[in-house]
Amino acid sequence: MEGSVAVTGTVVFDLDGVVYLGGDAVAGAGEALAAVAAQGFQILFCTNNSSRRRAATADKIRRISGFPARTEQVISSATAAGNLIAGRAEQALVVGGDGIVEALDDNSIQLAPNWRSADVVVVGVDFDFTYAKMADAMAAVRNGAWLVATNRDATYPTPQGLAPGAGSMVAAIEMASGGVAEAAGKPEAPMRALITSRLVDGPVWVVGDRPDTDVAMAVAEGWGSILALTGVTGDGRDVHPRPDHVVESIADVPALIASV
Repeated sequence: MEGSVAVTGTVVFDLDGVVYLGGDAVAGAGEALAAVAAQGFQILFCTNNSSRRRAATADKIRRISGFPARTEQVISSATAAGNLIAGRAEQALVVGGDGIVEALDDNSIQLAPNWRSADVVVVGVDFDFTYAKMADAMAAVRNGAWLVATNRDATYPTPQGLAPGAGSMVAAIEMASGGVAEAAGKPEAPMRALITSRLVDGPVWVVGDRPDTDVAMAVAEGWGSILALTGVTGDGRDVHPRPDHVVESIADVPALIASV
C-alpha cells in the first residue's frame, strides 16, 4: 500500500525485537506495517544487525511478516560503517557477516588478505567468532589499523532470550588490542546521517526496543520515539533516555501515530 497515497512523513522501524524475533514475526507486525504505509508514511527499516545483506533482510521481512519490504527500505549498521570508512581506508579485515562485506564492496574497499595488510578492522556481530579471529583483529589494530564497530549493542533479542551482540565482540577486541572502536550504527552520527538523507517532508518517528540506541538516536535528532516492549526492554517505566511513547508491541503503532 505504500506509494498509493501521498507520503507525509517517515516511520523508522527497528527489526530485531520489533518486527521479528529470530525467525518469527512479532504478532501483528505485517498488518501494522501495512497500516502505517496506508496512513501515508514512508517506511524505513533501520537495524544494527550487520550480519545480512540488505536484500536478505528485506526478504526476511517479506517472508515472515507478509509486508512487501524492498531492499532500498533497509538501512543497516554495516551500510553506516561502509560510508564512514569510504575514502579513508583501502583494505579491511572483517569480523562479522556478509552485510559488512557488501557495504565494503559498495564503497570499493577491498578485503585484506591478512591482518598485516589491513588499514581498518570492521567488527559486527559474528556468529562464528573465534579466538583466532580476535587474535588477528588485535594484531591488526596493534599494527596501526583503525578499529570500526558497526555498533555497540551488547546483546540482541531472540525467542530464547538475549544473545551476545556485536558490542560483545568489539569489547573483546578493544580489551586485547588497547584500541577504542569508532562506532557507526545507532545511535551514532553515521547512522543518523544515513537516515536523514532518506527522509521526506513530515514528522519522523523511530520505533525500537532499545532506549540506548533507538530512543537515543531519535532524541539526538529531535525525532519522535516509540519504545516497543517486545525486545530487550520489558518495562518502559524506568528507562533512559525516555521515549515519547511506550507500546506493548508494533501492533499498537498505527493507532498511536494516527492520534498524535
